[in-house]
Amino acid sequence: ERGASAPAVPQSRVLLCGWLTKRGSGFPHTWRRRYFVMSSVPAAAHLKLVKVAYFETEADAEHPDRCKGEAAVREVLQTKLERNGLLFDLLSGSELTADVVSAAGLSSRRGSVKQARSEMLARADTREDQARWLGALSVADAVAVPGTDAEDAVESNERNSLPDVRI
Repeated sequence: ERGASAPAVPQSRVLLCGWLTKRGSGFPHTWRRRYFVMSSVPAAAHLKLVKVAYFETEADAEHPDRCKGEAAVREVLQTKLERNGLLFDLLSGSELTADVVSAAGLSSRRGSVKQARSEMLARADTREDQARWLGALSVADAVAVPGTDAEDAVESNERNSLPDVRI
């Protein structure tokens, strides 16, 4: 159609990227080394989500269509189940409305935020890398998730710039 514009792509800000080894969801569990990118994504008016996406290679991260999986992150926790273990506490599909998912640019394909899983287990190569991932959400200052008091804090934090951190 003439005059039709392409849908707006949300402007995301990379908080952290680097290699982690991720546990697969099938059984028996397999471990695969993946390149992770954590970013802050505007999801709706005065609301930001933190999204984690993973890729087979670092070069693939430049091509969103090569994403192996992505999800909205509530928090990143330390776990002792694995050496340098990380537990990504994910927002489930029931916590995200369709308009927020669409505005944040999260896909509905395999491995995405719409699936029911609520956590993802990974491990960092070193303790230092683990600490960076554990602190990545604090770099985002106030990250608002739907239905929380943090939504109110986002407006005042919109002026804060987030540094790009690469490991």
